[in-house]
Amino acid sequence: PPWGDREGQGSEPVHSVMSPVRLPAVLALVFPVLFVGCAKTGDPQPPRVQVPKPPADLQVRQYSDKAMLTVSMPVSNTDGSPFTNPGAVEVFRLTQERTDGPRQWSDEEFLGRAELLLRIPPDKFDGYARDGTLVFQDDLAAGDRSLRFYYAVRFVNKRNETAGFSNQVNLAP
Repeated sequence: PPWGDREGQGSEPVHSVMSPVRLPAVLALVFPVLFVGCAKTGDPQPPRVQVPKPPADLQVRQYSDKAMLTVSMPVSNTDGSPFTNPGAVEVFRLTQERTDGPRQWSDEEFLGRAELLLRIPPDKFDGYARDGTLVFQDDLAAGDRSLRFYYAVRFVNKRNETAGFSNQVNLAP
């Protein structure tokens, strides 16, 4: 017969799958797989969102035909953690005919009507920093006393997320 001369034996010797030499190697591969993912490290947590707290100290003053705005850098995020990942500061201006007295705008109204005057990346902050605050300058419409200018700033993080506008200030030259 083709499988050998003796009945029950082939031409090749028969080896046990679990020979003493292979058993430790198989256990070394199988044992860690049995315990992967079994440890519980804690309940799932939402991702930590670090958005800068909007400043509340924006001020504006008129010097000749210029508006000078000052605002403090945020020191913390809305979750109370330190503000460490600045993305940019954005300065907005809303211009309106001067009719009645000044008014407050909702963030949505302000954003819809205002123009972005300036977007400053964090590597340029030093050029606007004076005495612990950021200082911005805006050229006013020369000689036009019929306008009122509203300003607000917002800080964004590196993911372009913001908690909203600072306090609004206005100037009627």
